[in-house]
Amino acid sequence: MLAASAFIGGTAIIAKLLGKNFIGEPLSPFQISHSRFLYGFIFLLFFSLFYKFKIQNLNFKLHLARTSFGWIGVTILFGSSSLIPVNDAVAINFSNPVFAMILSIIILKEKYFFI
Repeated sequence: MLAASAFIGGTAIIAKLLGKNFIGEPLSPFQISHSRFLYGFIFLLFFSLFYKFKIQNLNFKLHLARTSFGWIGVTILFGSSSLIPVNDAVAINFSNPVFAMILSIIILKEKYFFI
């Protein structure tokens, strides 16, 4: 969990560096998000070939809609993170799970309990 949080925060920092001219010509948010999803796809492809499991597609339209909205959201996030300070971008990325948890209780009627 700690490594996942570090990778999420690192994604915001890398997107900011690539979106500004810190290390060369700035890249478009579309290029940054495309690269992010391409590397994720390659990793999952090798993972699925190594462990030999089949990816089942139960509801293609729903999966396509979810993927499209996710891509749009990540592209907007990367574009906006290049316009704000790094600490704000990282704080916004770290707050995503909190809002997902709250909205899952409200929208999806998830059961919750206090520890």
